Amino acid sequence: MIKNPNYFSFTITERCQSHCTTCNGWQTPFKSIKDELSTEDWKFLLFEMQKWLGNFDFIFSGGEPFVREDIFDIADYAKSIGLTPKVISNGLGLKDKCEQLINSGFYEITLSLNSIKNPNIHNLSRGRKDAFKITTDVIQNLAYLNKKLNYPKKITIASIIMPSNISELEPLSKFAHQNKTGICFQLMDNGDSFFYARNTAKEYNKLFDEMKNDAFAAIDNLKTLKTQGYLIYNTNEQLDSFKEILINSVNKCKYENNEEKEIPVYAREGFNYSDRVSEDKINRYDLYHREASNYISPREYVTADGCHVGYRNFSIDPYGGVRICLSMPPIASLKEDLPQNIWNSEKADLLREKIMNCNKSCKFLNCNYG
Repeated sequence: MIKNPNYFSFTITERCQSHCTTCNGWQTPFKSIKDELSTEDWKFLLFEMQKWLGNFDFIFSGGEPFVREDIFDIADYAKSIGLTPKVISNGLGLKDKCEQLINSGFYEITLSLNSIKNPNIHNLSRGRKDAFKITTDVIQNLAYLNKKLNYPKKITIASIIMPSNISELEPLSKFAHQNKTGICFQLMDNGDSFFYARNTAKEYNKLFDEMKNDAFAAIDNLKTLKTQGYLIYNTNEQLDSFKEILINSVNKCKYENNEEKEIPVYAREGFNYSDRVSEDKINRYDLYHREASNYISPREYVTADGCHVGYRNFSIDPYGGVRICLSMPPIASLKEDLPQNIWNSEKADLLREKIMNCNKSCKFLNCNYG
């Protein structure tokens, strides 16, 4: 029997009020609420997982978790049984909920923000003209309340490194520093991981071509800021890995027949997790990978022999599907079996073998890397 998982991400909903350019999750119909796990379903699953694993920490993500009105109830329940829930949010639904959030069962709160000097960069990345104002207000309000209450919560800003915001990385770090929050950066992905995203190829390739030198300088500057006491959670090791990707990438985001990737049916009209990522979609792109023999990672789950994420990740989607890789189909449904049985199943082992041979870029995403 393999070791138990040690990273837990639960997508509580795919619904979202943003219209992000790097994600198609917001296209999930709001009517999908009828198929999402209920409040009692989540409480039961958390209880069962605690019986299996003991106390553990996990993150609620989306979509946007706070479009669910029961999110605070579920977080408070998790805390009451000894679990330590975290959450990542776009902040758009939190304008009047900052005090409730600071007093909630969440012990870590992450807010997504892609610019600070130029509001339009964040607004365009989120597809909303009001996104910057709302999110920055929420971050500052939470930071104020957190200080007032002697810092009961860990508050983090999450930013995607994109061509449009290379010059924003230092100002974002300073904004976090001023508000006594941490910050974590993620190199822009190609749109083939997790949620499929349209129209990312041009910007993605720009990051690897004309913006490469600017990205190197900005990433090196983050390492300098860390030596000055800025709370940048990326390790130097991961920041260097971002540079390695930029240096050694080949083929990048190359679409078949140079055509724009079509949004899958599940993202346009609904969802069907049994065929969300079919075999042809998994292998559809030549991504920026090198030969495995040329790549050595210091991380135990991404090594020369492949990606070990299937041995550490346990993810639950809004409908009860269990994934050990967010870019591949669910192993099984928690509506049909217990979590420990799914984790130790033959089907899980077969998928782990497939993951080991996968060269997709998502191994460098923060939830996989550290």
